[in-house]
Amino acid sequence: MTLFSFVELAIVTLIVPFISALQNNLEMIPKYEFAGLLMDKNDPKAVVLYLAFVLLFLFSFKAVSDWFIHYDLCRLTQKIKNDLILNLYNGYLNLEYVDYKRFNTNTFIKNCLITTQNVVFSIHKTSETIRDSLLALVLVLALLNQSFQLSFFFISALALMGILFFKLMKGRQYNAGKTLEDSNRKLQKWVSQSFLSVKEIKINDSLAYYKHHLEKSLNEYNHANITLAVFPRVPKIILEYLVFTGLIAGALLVSISEQSVAGLVPVIVFYAFVIRRLIPLVNNIVSSHLELTGALASIQVLKNEFNIIQDYHQAQNKASHSFESDLSICGLNFSYNENAKVLDNINLHINKGDHIAVVGKTGSGKSTLVELICGLLEPEFGYFIADGKKIQNTRGLQHMIGYVPQQVYLLDESILSNITLREPDTLTGEERKWVQELAEICQINEFTDQLEKRLDTRVGERGNNLSGGQIQRVGIARQLFKKPGLLILDEATAAVDDKVETKVLEAIKQGLPDLTIIMVTHRISSLKKVDQVILIDKGKVAWKGDSGVIPENALKSIDSDRGAVILSKQD
Repeated sequence: MTLFSFVELAIVTLIVPFISALQNNLEMIPKYEFAGLLMDKNDPKAVVLYLAFVLLFLFSFKAVSDWFIHYDLCRLTQKIKNDLILNLYNGYLNLEYVDYKRFNTNTFIKNCLITTQNVVFSIHKTSETIRDSLLALVLVLALLNQSFQLSFFFISALALMGILFFKLMKGRQYNAGKTLEDSNRKLQKWVSQSFLSVKEIKINDSLAYYKHHLEKSLNEYNHANITLAVFPRVPKIILEYLVFTGLIAGALLVSISEQSVAGLVPVIVFYAFVIRRLIPLVNNIVSSHLELTGALASIQVLKNEFNIIQDYHQAQNKASHSFESDLSICGLNFSYNENAKVLDNINLHINKGDHIAVVGKTGSGKSTLVELICGLLEPEFGYFIADGKKIQNTRGLQHMIGYVPQQVYLLDESILSNITLREPDTLTGEERKWVQELAEICQINEFTDQLEKRLDTRVGERGNNLSGGQIQRVGIARQLFKKPGLLILDEATAAVDDKVETKVLEAIKQGLPDLTIIMVTHRISSLKKVDQVILIDKGKVAWKGDSGVIPENALKSIDSDRGAVILSKQD
């Protein structure tokens, strides 16, 4: 970049002698001794050709260098952008689950895709400002060398005007940047909420409500965007006006003084060239500073986000544990805040291959228990014992836990890709065979046999091309593909009819007899497949026993409150 600036200085320095040579005026050539090497100063044509060749070479070098500098700068900023997005993305997904649920995923998306772009834009602008500042410094030196007093006055006026304008607009641009960040977040939120609420919007005719909030956010966004885009251009307009006025005034003074214009042509061309280059540079410097001020809000947002990620970052080098014989839950306690205990002194024992049942009213702590077993949450008190080894949490068991929620999220890919979460061409023959077996076990073939592309059928956004029960079956197959030792079905068959549920569970039992299943259900009929039930009430184990003698209060809890059940293997 420094070399680029010196090339610019050389070009500017050669303008006066080149114009003088064109006028057969070689008196100014000795002043630029370095430019007269290897040429005959007494031959005007030789001087013109030589200087023309040198200028052409320098302009060519400058053009190529400018392209390469811009190319490298774009590559650098894009790499920084990729690193920011990936680090932010990894950081969000590595948050503690209990902390992750406190945040809004729309904010995550906005920060990853929009805020990072604003920050990278500010980095790009900073690099351009440094480059333009170096070039402006070179041009200033050239002007001072030509006429110190006149140039000093002109440069001081430019600098004063730029600083004054920046001071006046700094607060406005910063506030506009904050508004842009906030309106981007609102736009992301309302667009997402609208598309996810399409059924309610159509049935309840509530489009006006969502549209009102979206339009309000759009107006805030547009107003801030206009402020950030328009005001940085004002210096250019003012500078061009003042310079043009100055040139007209100078021309009038020359005309009045009756001085020969011919002798002033090289100097006029020099000043015109330098000022023509200097005005955009000064404008870019002032505009970039204003744009950087507007981007400060985005920079602050990312700074805060990375601080949060650093504070809550979950260590990746978690120790691996085994589950070959049994898993015990000992004195487990958990609460989301100090005043509300969700689980109180839970004690359970799960043998390898068991299907144990737990029922309870809504809010009794069933989902929290499942999340603790999955290792998503960490108990406040209590511990686990896996194969006789005491562990604080089950994160070390996550590699062998399969979890299927009630709302399975399917990618807009093929059924095969949704089961394997792999690119189809990376699957081995053995893995493809296992997928076919899972399609039989999970009763997926029941509907894929009727599809032209079978497992290669695309499911659509969120699985829109499939029914709710079909989506859940694909979700179960996805978890079984990893061959877990423990499968948790969190109401994962709620949308499947009873006959299909029975077929799936029987097929899993026959095909995977050692698999331990934790199943969350609200169906009374599901209890027929259970031989032991545990009732949780207000975060405590209120009752446990054989499935054949379930007390009436437990049955009412299941029937009226859609309680959760953890099934235990039948004899």
